[in-house]
Amino acid sequence: MTGRESATYLWQVPNDEGVRQKIAELLAQIKVEAAKQGRQEMGRLAAEMETAVAVSPSPQQVELLQDGFERLTR
Repeated sequence: MTGRESATYLWQVPNDEGVRQKIAELLAQIKVEAAKQGRQEMGRLAAEMETAVAVSPSPQQVELLQDGFERLTR
C-alpha cells in the first residue's frame, strides 16, 4: 500500500493504529533521507504530514496527507 493509499484508508478506518504507525514510520524515513540529500522542502513537508497523521483523521488531514504524498513523489 502506498503512502497515499494508506492515507485514504486511514480516513475510512480512523482507528487503525497499524496504518497510522506505518505512515508515521514512512514519514520519519523520508525526513532522514531528505536531510541526507539536503532537500529541506521535502523534510518540511514530511514534518507537516507527521502533524496531520498524529491527530484524529478529518477530511482536511487526509487531504493534506494525500496531497503531501503526491508532492513527495514528484
